[in-house]
Amino acid sequence: MLCAASRIDATSCVQNVRTVHVAFSVDLRALSCEFRKNRKEPNMFQSRGAIRFEPLFTTADIGLRPEASVEHVVKAFLNVGEALAARWIEMPRGILLLQSVPDQPASGAIYLYDRERHIFYFVSFLDGSDDALTPAEFDQLVGEYDLVSRAANPTLLSPYVSNPGLA
Repeated sequence: MLCAASRIDATSCVQNVRTVHVAFSVDLRALSCEFRKNRKEPNMFQSRGAIRFEPLFTTADIGLRPEASVEHVVKAFLNVGEALAARWIEMPRGILLLQSVPDQPASGAIYLYDRERHIFYFVSFLDGSDDALTPAEFDQLVGEYDLVSRAANPTLLSPYVSNPGLA
């Protein structure tokens, strides 16, 4: 790579093996530091701190059959909270919802529904409001905390579940 980047021919590389090796080692260390600095650490440097998924209830708990349609499940969930879905992101294995009080845009809370295990989770944050969100804040948090990936594969939630015995 160094030879190609600096246009040094193969003979020069062989003659300057030590120089090239040292330069390459320095580049690897710098690259390693850059990766460590830019690596996404769970729950670090995020605007609302650590994320938790708190299991609320199953679809059976609210009187639904396992074969109930997704629309019916979400409608029943929203009826429990007398709310509406200000945002709805549907994935094959999970659904993200921003549940809000009608006519109160800054009243939203994020929920994740695991379609395979039929469990609703409340998404909470250690440092910041998690029950007075606007649709714009929801959009920002979905990207920042990679919530679409978590909805796409809810089985990966276990390290973030606050009471894993309930789930």
